[in-house]
Amino acid sequence: MGAMEWVDGVVRVLDDHCIGFGLCASDCPESAIALTPREAPEEPSKTVQDMGMKILQEKGILEGDMKVMHG
Repeated sequence: MGAMEWVDGVVRVLDDHCIGFGLCASDCPESAIALTPREAPEEPSKTVQDMGMKILQEKGILEGDMKVMHG
């Protein structure tokens, strides 16, 4: 996904590329990465695609109410 990079021997998370799935936190052998929970609980997304679309909209990467075409 390109959300992490090595800088001077340290892995850094690029916030503008992170979509919040948490794979970096679960893969970190030093347990140095933690996810920050959202302040208010939200209604869970019905599909993984809906969840991804919502995250991208929150980050300003995707505009409006675009729908994923299933086919």
